[in-house]
Amino acid sequence: AWSQEHFNNFFDIDRHPVKMATLPGAVISFRRGDMSSEYGANETVSLGRKDAMELALRHGPSFAIRETFDFELRPPRVPSSRLYFQPTDGIGREVAMHATSATDTFEPSMLWYDSEKAVRVSGMGSLAMIARTVSLPKFKWSSPQITPLETRQGWMCIQFTVLQPSADITGDPFVWRSVDFPYAKRILITATGDIENTGMGWKNAAKTSVGRDWGKAPVLVEGPAAKIELLEFLGGGKFKAWALDERGQRRAEIPVANGTLEIGPQHRTLWYEVERQ
Repeated sequence: AWSQEHFNNFFDIDRHPVKMATLPGAVISFRRGDMSSEYGANETVSLGRKDAMELALRHGPSFAIRETFDFELRPPRVPSSRLYFQPTDGIGREVAMHATSATDTFEPSMLWYDSEKAVRVSGMGSLAMIARTVSLPKFKWSSPQITPLETRQGWMCIQFTVLQPSADITGDPFVWRSVDFPYAKRILITATGDIENTGMGWKNAAKTSVGRDWGKAPVLVEGPAAKIELLEFLGGGKFKAWALDERGQRRAEIPVANGTLEIGPQHRTLWYEVERQ
Protein backbone atom coordinates (compact mmCIF):
# COMPACT_ATOMS: atom_id res chain seq x y z
CA ALA A 1 0.00 0.00 0.00
CA TRP A 2 2.62 2.50 -1.14
CA SER A 3 0.12 5.30 -1.63
CA GLN A 4 -1.34 5.00 1.88
CA GLU A 5 -0.16 7.85 4.14
CA HIS A 6 -1.41 6.67 7.54
CA PHE A 7 -0.84 3.55 9.64
CA ASN A 8 -3.49 0.87 10.18
CA ASN A 9 -1.73 -1.43 12.63
CA PHE A 10 -0.15 -0.68 15.99
CA PHE A 11 2.70 -3.09 15.28
CA ASP A 12 3.77 -2.02 11.78
CA ILE A 13 6.74 0.28 11.21
CA ASP A 14 5.92 1.53 7.71
CA ARG A 15 3.85 4.71 7.52
CA HIS A 16 4.36 5.19 11.29
CA PRO A 17 6.36 8.43 11.69
CA VAL A 18 7.33 7.88 15.33
CA LYS A 19 8.80 4.43 14.71
CA MET A 20 10.47 5.54 11.47
CA ALA A 21 12.06 8.53 13.20
CA THR A 22 13.78 6.31 15.79
CA LEU A 23 15.42 4.08 13.16
CA PRO A 24 18.47 6.26 12.26
CA GLY A 25 19.74 6.21 15.84
CA ALA A 26 19.05 2.47 16.15
CA VAL A 27 20.81 1.68 12.86
CA ILE A 28 23.89 3.73 13.80
CA SER A 29 24.08 2.04 17.20
CA PHE A 30 23.78 -1.44 15.66
CA ARG A 31 26.24 -0.98 12.78
CA ARG A 32 28.81 0.82 14.92
CA GLY A 33 28.65 -1.75 17.72
CA ASP A 34 27.75 0.74 20.45
CA MET A 35 26.17 -2.03 22.55
CA SER A 36 28.98 -4.54 22.00
CA SER A 37 29.15 -7.20 24.72
CA GLU A 38 32.95 -7.16 24.64
CA TYR A 39 32.98 -4.43 27.27
CA GLY A 40 32.68 -4.75 31.01
CA ALA A 41 31.26 -7.44 33.27
CA ASN A 42 28.14 -9.52 33.78
CA GLU A 43 26.09 -10.26 36.87
CA THR A 44 25.10 -13.92 37.01
CA VAL A 45 22.15 -14.80 39.23
CA SER A 46 21.59 -18.46 40.12
CA LEU A 47 18.08 -19.33 41.28
CA GLY A 48 17.13 -22.61 42.96
CA ARG A 49 14.27 -24.74 41.64
CA LYS A 50 12.09 -24.29 44.72
CA ASP A 51 12.58 -20.54 44.68
CA ALA A 52 11.81 -20.39 40.95
CA MET A 53 8.59 -22.41 41.34
CA GLU A 54 7.36 -20.24 44.19
CA LEU A 55 8.04 -17.05 42.25
CA ALA A 56 6.39 -18.43 39.10
CA LEU A 57 3.26 -19.44 41.03
CA ARG A 58 3.06 -16.01 42.64
CA HIS A 59 3.82 -13.83 39.61
CA GLY A 60 3.64 -15.92 36.45
CA PRO A 61 6.28 -15.74 33.71
CA SER A 62 7.27 -12.17 34.59
CA PHE A 63 8.65 -13.15 37.99
CA ALA A 64 12.28 -12.81 36.90
CA ILE A 65 11.80 -9.11 36.32
CA ARG A 66 9.48 -8.45 39.23
CA GLU A 67 11.43 -10.03 42.08
CA THR A 68 14.66 -11.66 41.10
CA PHE A 69 16.56 -8.47 40.29
CA ASP A 70 16.71 -5.08 41.91
CA PHE A 71 15.89 -2.71 39.07
CA GLU A 72 15.72 0.49 41.04
CA LEU A 73 17.71 3.48 39.78
CA ARG A 74 21.29 2.50 40.51
CA PRO A 75 24.71 4.21 40.40
CA PRO A 76 26.83 4.25 37.25
CA ARG A 77 28.80 1.31 35.87
CA VAL A 78 26.12 -1.27 36.63
CA PRO A 79 26.87 -4.59 34.87
CA SER A 80 24.40 -6.37 32.66
CA SER A 81 22.34 -9.17 34.25
CA ARG A 82 21.75 -12.77 33.24
CA LEU A 83 19.46 -15.32 34.89
CA TYR A 84 20.32 -19.00 35.27
CA PHE A 85 18.25 -21.79 36.87
CA GLN A 86 20.05 -24.44 38.91
CA PRO A 87 18.58 -27.99 39.25
CA THR A 88 18.81 -27.85 43.04
CA ASP A 89 16.43 -26.98 45.83
CA GLY A 90 16.98 -24.00 48.04
CA ILE A 91 15.74 -20.51 48.59
CA GLY A 92 17.83 -17.52 47.77
CA ARG A 93 20.34 -16.69 45.09
CA GLU A 94 24.02 -16.39 44.46
CA VAL A 95 25.53 -13.46 42.64
CA ALA A 96 28.86 -13.89 40.88
CA MET A 97 30.79 -11.15 39.12
CA HIS A 98 33.11 -12.08 36.28
CA ALA A 99 34.89 -9.94 33.71
CA THR A 100 34.24 -10.56 30.03
CA SER A 101 37.10 -8.47 28.69
CA ALA A 102 40.39 -6.96 29.73
CA THR A 103 38.88 -3.53 30.15
CA ASP A 104 36.31 -2.29 32.64
CA THR A 105 36.09 1.26 31.34
CA PHE A 106 32.54 0.93 30.07
CA GLU A 107 29.59 -1.42 30.40
CA PRO A 108 26.77 -1.14 27.83
CA SER A 109 23.45 -1.80 29.51
CA MET A 110 19.74 -2.11 28.93
CA LEU A 111 17.98 -1.67 32.24
CA TRP A 112 14.32 -1.84 33.22
CA TYR A 113 13.39 0.22 36.27
CA ASP A 114 10.26 -1.45 37.58
CA SER A 115 9.24 1.16 40.14
CA GLU A 116 9.76 3.99 37.64
CA LYS A 117 8.18 2.20 34.65
CA ALA A 118 11.19 3.22 32.62
CA VAL A 119 13.80 1.71 30.28
CA ARG A 120 17.34 3.03 29.84
CA VAL A 121 19.61 1.82 27.03
CA SER A 122 23.20 3.02 27.31
CA GLY A 123 25.97 2.27 24.83
CA MET A 124 29.18 3.91 23.69
CA GLY A 125 27.85 6.81 21.64
CA SER A 126 24.17 5.84 22.04
CA LEU A 127 21.71 6.58 24.83
CA ALA A 128 17.94 6.11 24.93
CA MET A 129 15.35 6.57 27.65
CA ILE A 130 11.69 5.54 27.51
CA ALA A 131 9.95 6.81 30.61
CA ARG A 132 7.22 8.72 32.27
CA THR A 133 8.26 12.34 32.28
CA VAL A 134 8.28 12.43 36.09
CA SER A 135 11.03 9.77 35.99
CA LEU A 136 13.34 11.50 33.52
CA PRO A 137 15.00 13.90 36.03
CA LYS A 138 16.16 10.86 38.06
CA PHE A 139 18.50 9.71 35.28
CA LYS A 140 21.48 11.72 36.50
CA TRP A 141 24.44 9.43 35.82
CA SER A 142 25.98 9.35 32.34
CA SER A 143 22.92 11.22 31.07
CA PRO A 144 22.01 14.82 30.34
CA GLN A 145 19.84 16.45 32.96
CA ILE A 146 16.33 16.50 31.48
CA THR A 147 13.57 18.73 32.83
CA PRO A 148 10.32 17.58 31.20
CA LEU A 149 7.65 20.08 30.29
CA GLU A 150 4.01 19.35 29.47
CA THR A 151 3.32 16.30 27.28
CA ARG A 152 0.04 14.78 26.14
CA GLN A 153 0.33 11.51 28.05
CA GLY A 154 3.06 12.24 30.61
CA TRP A 155 5.76 10.14 28.92
CA MET A 156 8.32 10.35 26.15
CA CYS A 157 11.10 8.48 24.39
CA ILE A 158 14.37 10.35 23.85
CA GLN A 159 17.49 9.13 22.01
CA PHE A 160 20.98 10.65 21.89
CA THR A 161 23.27 9.44 19.09
CA VAL A 162 26.83 10.52 18.28
CA LEU A 163 27.00 11.43 14.58
CA GLN A 164 30.57 12.70 14.32
CA PRO A 165 33.57 12.69 16.67
CA SER A 166 35.63 15.74 17.47
CA ALA A 167 38.43 16.47 15.02
CA ASP A 168 41.27 15.40 17.31
CA ILE A 169 40.26 11.71 17.44
CA THR A 170 39.09 11.01 13.89
CA GLY A 171 42.43 9.47 12.95
CA ASP A 172 41.81 6.37 15.07
CA PRO A 173 39.02 4.18 13.59
CA PHE A 174 38.58 2.21 16.84
CA VAL A 175 38.10 5.38 18.84
CA TRP A 176 35.56 6.57 16.30
CA ARG A 177 33.68 3.31 16.56
CA SER A 178 33.45 3.65 20.32
CA VAL A 179 33.42 7.43 20.73
CA ASP A 180 31.58 8.66 23.81
CA PHE A 181 29.56 11.87 24.11
CA PRO A 182 32.24 14.13 25.67
CA TYR A 183 34.31 13.55 22.50
CA ALA A 184 31.48 14.18 20.03
CA LYS A 185 31.41 16.96 17.46
CA ARG A 186 27.79 16.38 16.39
CA ILE A 187 24.92 14.45 18.01
CA LEU A 188 21.37 13.62 16.97
CA ILE A 189 18.52 13.96 19.48
CA THR A 190 15.31 12.10 18.64
CA ALA A 191 12.31 12.88 20.86
CA THR A 192 8.97 11.13 20.34
CA GLY A 193 5.64 10.92 22.13
CA ASP A 194 1.98 10.57 21.26
CA ILE A 195 0.79 9.69 17.75
CA GLU A 196 -2.62 9.34 16.06
CA ASN A 197 -4.11 9.30 12.60
CA THR A 198 -6.54 12.10 11.87
CA GLY A 199 -9.99 11.03 13.07
CA MET A 200 -8.99 7.78 14.77
CA GLY A 201 -12.12 6.22 16.24
CA TRP A 202 -11.15 5.30 19.79
CA LYS A 203 -13.65 2.97 21.44
CA ASN A 204 -13.11 4.21 24.99
CA ALA A 205 -11.49 6.99 27.01
CA ALA A 206 -8.48 4.80 27.83
CA LYS A 207 -7.70 4.59 24.10
CA THR A 208 -7.09 0.85 24.12
CA SER A 209 -8.72 0.03 20.79
CA VAL A 210 -9.96 1.59 17.58
CA GLY A 211 -11.50 -1.57 16.16
CA ARG A 212 -11.25 -1.01 12.41
CA ASP A 213 -11.71 2.75 12.58
CA TRP A 214 -8.08 3.76 11.96
CA GLY A 215 -8.88 7.23 10.64
CA LYS A 216 -7.02 8.82 7.73
CA ALA A 217 -4.04 10.94 6.74
CA PRO A 218 -2.32 13.06 7.83
CA VAL A 219 -0.72 11.33 10.81
CA LEU A 220 -0.52 13.65 13.82
CA VAL A 221 2.59 13.39 16.01
CA GLU A 222 3.60 15.09 19.23
CA GLY A 223 6.94 16.83 19.64
CA PRO A 224 7.53 16.27 23.38
CA ALA A 225 8.64 19.30 25.37
CA ALA A 226 11.67 19.31 27.65
CA LYS A 227 14.75 21.26 28.69
CA ILE A 228 18.02 19.39 28.13
CA GLU A 229 21.21 20.48 29.92
CA LEU A 230 24.08 19.64 27.57
CA LEU A 231 27.22 21.02 29.25
CA GLU A 232 28.12 18.26 31.73
CA PHE A 233 26.87 15.47 29.48
CA LEU A 234 28.90 16.62 26.47
CA GLY A 235 31.97 17.63 28.42
CA GLY A 236 31.63 21.40 28.25
CA GLY A 237 32.04 23.85 25.41
CA LYS A 238 29.78 25.98 23.25
CA PHE A 239 27.00 24.46 21.16
CA LYS A 240 24.62 25.26 18.34
CA ALA A 241 21.40 23.36 17.70
CA TRP A 242 18.94 22.98 14.84
CA ALA A 243 15.47 21.56 14.32
CA LEU A 244 15.71 19.10 11.43
CA ASP A 245 13.19 18.62 8.65
CA GLU A 246 11.64 15.31 7.55
CA ARG A 247 14.78 14.45 5.56
CA GLY A 248 17.14 15.11 8.46
CA GLN A 249 18.38 18.43 7.05
CA ARG A 250 18.82 21.55 9.18
CA ARG A 251 15.66 23.65 8.98
CA ALA A 252 15.90 26.28 11.72
CA GLU A 253 18.49 27.13 14.36
CA ILE A 254 17.37 26.84 17.99
CA PRO A 255 19.04 28.86 20.75
CA VAL A 256 21.21 27.06 23.31
CA ALA A 257 21.20 29.28 26.41
CA ASN A 258 23.79 28.51 29.12
CA GLY A 259 24.26 25.04 27.68
CA THR A 260 20.54 24.24 27.82
CA LEU A 261 18.42 23.28 24.81
CA GLU A 262 14.63 23.50 24.92
CA ILE A 263 12.75 21.15 22.61
CA GLY A 264 9.02 21.04 22.03
CA PRO A 265 6.07 21.16 19.62
CA GLN A 266 6.87 24.73 18.60
CA HIS A 267 9.73 23.37 16.49
CA ARG A 268 7.47 20.98 14.56
CA THR A 269 9.99 18.14 14.47
CA LEU A 270 11.07 14.91 16.14
CA TRP A 271 14.77 15.40 15.26
CA TYR A 272 17.35 17.86 16.55
CA GLU A 273 21.04 18.23 15.77
CA VAL A 274 23.57 19.62 18.26
CA GLU A 275 27.06 20.67 17.16
CA ARG A 276 30.03 21.59 19.31
CA GLN A 277 31.59 24.87 18.16
